[in-house]
Amino acid sequence: MIEFEDLVKAHEASPAFGTTLRNFLLAPPQQTSIPTKRLDISKAMADIQANDRWHDNALRMVARLVHEGLTDEEILVRAGEFQCEGYSLEQTINEIQVMIDGARRKGFDQKATTATEEANVISPSNRKPFLRRLSDITLEPTQFLIDGFLPQGSLSMLFGDPSCGKTFLAIDIAMCIATGSKFHGKSVKGGAVVYIAGEGYRGITQRKWAWAAHKEISIEAANIYISETSLDIPDIYAQKMLTSEIHCVLGNFGKPDLIVIDTLARNFGGNDENSTRDMGAFIKAVDAINAEFNCATLLVHHTGHTDKSRARGAIALKAALDTEYRLSKNDEFLTLECTKAKDFEEPKGMKFMLQSIEFQKEEDIFESAIIKLRDGAFERKRLTKTEKRYLRSFFDAYDHIYADRQSGQTLSLHLEEWQDFYLPRSPADKHESKMKDFLRCRTALVNKDVLTVLDDIYTWTPVSYQTCPGQTSDMSDKHHEN
Repeated sequence: MIEFEDLVKAHEASPAFGTTLRNFLLAPPQQTSIPTKRLDISKAMADIQANDRWHDNALRMVARLVHEGLTDEEILVRAGEFQCEGYSLEQTINEIQVMIDGARRKGFDQKATTATEEANVISPSNRKPFLRRLSDITLEPTQFLIDGFLPQGSLSMLFGDPSCGKTFLAIDIAMCIATGSKFHGKSVKGGAVVYIAGEGYRGITQRKWAWAAHKEISIEAANIYISETSLDIPDIYAQKMLTSEIHCVLGNFGKPDLIVIDTLARNFGGNDENSTRDMGAFIKAVDAINAEFNCATLLVHHTGHTDKSRARGAIALKAALDTEYRLSKNDEFLTLECTKAKDFEEPKGMKFMLQSIEFQKEEDIFESAIIKLRDGAFERKRLTKTEKRYLRSFFDAYDHIYADRQSGQTLSLHLEEWQDFYLPRSPADKHESKMKDFLRCRTALVNKDVLTVLDDIYTWTPVSYQTCPGQTSDMSDKHHEN
């Protein structure tokens, strides 16, 4: 290091030399340029893979790629070509990224342009304008994949406790879009769906078949593609592989309307969900995929370990979302509520239940479940715990009086027969209260169409009870076996 005192002495001893030295030290750094000698790419790559002066050759090759206008991602995707024995792919990627950053700092990506080229670059007719006058921007209402529920091009999330039915609901959403079917009364914009299955590939496939069988829709009509494994979404190579695969299956001009990532944790790689930096990298990666296809993404995620009202992980996730839904479970019933809707009115909550079904494919019988909406008609038919107790009293009375009966047969009791059995077993304490309780029992079951009454004869049939979705079609047989 030349000290200031040395510069002064040099200037005094030889003013001309001192001036030259001063000008050299104070001069701005010279612009770095690509060497005029053309790089032998084939030889350089051979030397790199043979670990012959790896760093020098790799540095020159990276500088060349940067100069040719390749993005970081386009260069990093070729890291395998730079990898040599004794070094992992991750170490190679890290080394190349350092080289890329250095090349850009030194201006290797700044190509010399002619006046004509420069004019073309800045010409508004040759690019989409960065700035637009407000009055020139067309104002359009929010467009939806599912009306009033899932916006097009959005980043949305469905979260809930483990085993609360999140995947069943995500499959229901995906299959409705993939087939253009209504989502529980809501209109749907049909389109292609990509489903990134983090786990249970076979089970998820079976659930989709069950959905199609229940809807009586040909599985060939479902424009949906399912992954066999999870994907490390923040990893640049995983992103490239996914986008390349989507282009492959949908064609260069095709695109998905929805990508489902089920679950976020399974597709987060080895990163920390609670790290704002790692969550930011995940969101950036998902945004890049969305931008590539101009599509929406639905994340399936878990609740926090202690706070069940929010999703697990860094708060940066919720901040990035356009729409968020929380699914909770109580016994066999599911409740969906909107916890964020950025650009439209929050939809009302929805209530569902899981209904077990069987379907046949060729000679095999499969069991699965589908999501059923608990709409007004369902709630009118659903039996409360008290009403189930009322119905059991009817079956018990019949068994007590007639004893022998066949499974699924129609059962009838006269008012007095049922009453004589019911009153001594009523939880009420006084006779008048017991009579009121028995009246409530009969009225409730008749109003729910579980029993019919004619001339004081109360009748139960399996058909009438099956009008209540999701409940055992022959509760009397179940109770009889107990």
